[in-house]
This record gives sequence, C-alpha cells and structure tokens, in this order.
Amino acid sequence: MSGDNPRPSAPSIIPGWQARYVGGEPRLSGVADMYRELGFEVRIEPMTAAAVGECGYCFEVQTQPLMAVYVKLGS
Repeated sequence: MSGDNPRPSAPSIIPGWQARYVGGEPRLSGVADMYRELGFEVRIEPMTAAAVGECGYCFEVQTQPLMAVYVKLGS
C-alpha cells in the first residue's frame, strides 16, 4: 500500500541495543537494576501503542505507562 506508514515491530528497534523487558513498575526498576548489576549498560524508553503494532491490549488495561528496558550490545 503506497503511502502507508509501516508499524515498527514491538518493541521498537534501537541500533546497538536489545529490548529485554516491557512493562511497568514495580518490576521495571528491579529488572533494570538486575541488568546493571550484571554489568550491562541500561536504557529505559517509553513504549507507545504504535510501537507494539496490532496488539494494543496492554495499553487498554494498564494504568501506568509501559516502558522498555534495553541493554547495550557488545562493548
């Protein structure tokens, strides 16, 4: 379909980073801390309904913002 904007796969891709968790608190902080303790560089980014493609159920039932925990690949 010409002119349509394709939806990115869930979670959105950030070059050099890999998504390891998508969710909210209180688990979000624990997951991020765990990866830091394992020596990973961690990045937390907000998720949007557009980023997850067709399945937006989590955004309908979640009362908190959904976030993605990314870890840096390689050194």
